[in-house]
Amino acid sequence: MNSSLYVDASACTNRSSSPYTYFFLFNHSQQKSSDFNESCRIEAQFPFSKSNITRLSASDIYHKLLEDYEIDWYLEDECFFWQDENTLKEILQSVEYALDNFLDSFIFFLLGGPHVKHNTKFPPHRTYIICLLTTGAIILARALLGISILLALIVYKLRRRHLSVDDTLEEFLQKQNNFMPIRYTYSEIKKITGSFKNKLGQGGYGSVFKGKLRSGHFVAIKLLSTSKGNGQDFINEVATMGRIHHANVMQLIGFCVEGSKQALVYDFMPNGSLDKIIFSTQSNMSLSWQRMFEIALGVARGIEYLHRGCEMQILHFDIKPHNILLDDNFDPKVSDFGLAKLYPIDDSFVSLTAARGTPGYIAPELFYKNIGGVSYKADVYSFGMLLMEMVGKRRNFKEFVNQSSEVYFPTWIYDQFDRGEDIDLGDVTNVEKNIVKKMVIVALWCIQMKPVIRPSMTKVLEMLESEIELPTMPPRPCLFPSELPTADHASISLAAMPTMSLDART
Repeated sequence: MNSSLYVDASACTNRSSSPYTYFFLFNHSQQKSSDFNESCRIEAQFPFSKSNITRLSASDIYHKLLEDYEIDWYLEDECFFWQDENTLKEILQSVEYALDNFLDSFIFFLLGGPHVKHNTKFPPHRTYIICLLTTGAIILARALLGISILLALIVYKLRRRHLSVDDTLEEFLQKQNNFMPIRYTYSEIKKITGSFKNKLGQGGYGSVFKGKLRSGHFVAIKLLSTSKGNGQDFINEVATMGRIHHANVMQLIGFCVEGSKQALVYDFMPNGSLDKIIFSTQSNMSLSWQRMFEIALGVARGIEYLHRGCEMQILHFDIKPHNILLDDNFDPKVSDFGLAKLYPIDDSFVSLTAARGTPGYIAPELFYKNIGGVSYKADVYSFGMLLMEMVGKRRNFKEFVNQSSEVYFPTWIYDQFDRGEDIDLGDVTNVEKNIVKKMVIVALWCIQMKPVIRPSMTKVLEMLESEIELPTMPPRPCLFPSELPTADHASISLAAMPTMSLDART
């Protein structure tokens, strides 16, 4: 090639068999693309400072390239590369350079000082910003990854918990096929309630809705909002009410369990719960004393059936006016078995890890272990408190009263009877007065502090149904064990009822 711009480079290559001839081309700013031979191709480019090759001929530059020295340079975007073959060694050198540059820039950013290795041509102000952004991106990525893993773990735990509850319920339901009520799907529950339009009430357990079966029968559906301990409250309800058939115990028609959705289907009670009757200030809600007495009898029969009428002893642990429902004839039904426990019929005492029930109706032995063991007598105590509220038509504990002695209704009414004074019942007959007095005396026996003094529900029924004479008065009720009478006092009071053995269950 005859041109002063080209220098023969055949001596610089070992490719003796190559069909190509290699030349060095020294380019300058005045050169145009048309000056190049069309058969030429650029294999590599090496930049030189113009001042370094001034006054040098092409041959001199060629010989300088044959000398052993290192060339490096920086581009505007601070990237770097070698224009030689991408060997493994060169790649490792590139990685090493990148790490050195990163660490160098990071030290510059933290200390505000100069580079460890100075680079006068490219100051580090842009490099350390890139370093900062890279470091921030790494920290942010790790934080997001940690949060994602944490959320995934929480979701996994919750799913495991729900699956555990589902497995527990399914295992229980499969064992109860012999006497189980109807099992509904959740879509059927929605259809029965009309998408939960008619809400009857709300409680800690969830909500109650009115529904209608295809047969036209009205039902009340309790939709449980939360489940205690692997669905134990749901299991309690189904296990107890599924096997009960008594006129004074709420009938469980069916149930639904689909994942976290749980519902219980009962007969609809048009007259609501007993608390709306006894605590109402409206005259149209009051019932005659004869009707109130019949309700008390019905509740007593229902509880006595739970204690003695089934293969297993069922302790309710939450007898109160709110859990006594009234049908269209005001016949009472004991309901809400969420706290119920099943025990062998011969067990005299039961074991509980914690008190259960509603304050004001919980038997004292669930708090004070030294007064006696927990047994069916706990339900007897709750029934006595309910009976007291039916008579007083007020809460047994009432802060705002005319006299301090009336704060606790049972002690106040005991003192009234002990002095031979009657309570103000309005315009009532002598028969109704005797009914009320009988209810009060039975209630006083039921709420005795020591369980051993309380009668069984069988004896309670005997006292309520007896038409011969009124029961004798028991010891004065007390709120705390420290107020208990002496053993002599208690034994004299018990001896005053020679026809009854209050400790016996039959």
